[in-house]
Amino acid sequence: FSGYLCLFPSIIFSKYIMDWPSIFNRKLAIVHPPFDSAEERNAAATAAGSATAIKTLSARSQMNIQKSGGPDSIAPRLMRQISLFGPGIPGSYWLSRIYLLMSRWNFYLTGRIFIDQLTERYMGHWIRFGESALLQVRTCWLDDVVEAFGKKHCGGPFNVVILGAGYDTRCYRLDILRNENARLYEIDAVGTQTIKKNALKKANVDSGNVHFVS
Repeated sequence: FSGYLCLFPSIIFSKYIMDWPSIFNRKLAIVHPPFDSAEERNAAATAAGSATAIKTLSARSQMNIQKSGGPDSIAPRLMRQISLFGPGIPGSYWLSRIYLLMSRWNFYLTGRIFIDQLTERYMGHWIRFGESALLQVRTCWLDDVVEAFGKKHCGGPFNVVILGAGYDTRCYRLDILRNENARLYEIDAVGTQTIKKNALKKANVDSGNVHFVS
């Protein structure tokens, strides 16, 4: 729980002290104004990017670092480049690092994932599995689906199109997609995609075989 306290300064600073473009002040973070009202409601189209995409990346990163079954070895490299709140909030990067470290220590000491413990404690009557468990199952299942598709079609050119790609890493870590016959496309809103491309570059992850569409 104390790890969550580390996130409050970033929220307060961004929302109430200064008008910083972030997921808390999305209208300040618009990349190419003016957007219509529907696009303004889509945080992924802003410079702050998608908070949901960062959240799922963080979960995959933690599972891999903790050696708790997470297959995504690229996720920690990307997560080290960004904060949980995206760009634009002073101090949030290091506060995010503290929170993630404390969350891992909770796992090492208890053998449980904190967010899943909260789910069980307060929503166990309605939800029979935790957030991290769900993301783990989804990641492994989709990996299997993509690998099966790639093996079936690797004899000739084949397309893999990832819609709403967020911080998906399959194009960079699945061997079957390194096949020269694979034509890879990631489609997402410009805000999230810009953050991701910068993170890939900083993490020295080769994205030359991927076509980014926004």
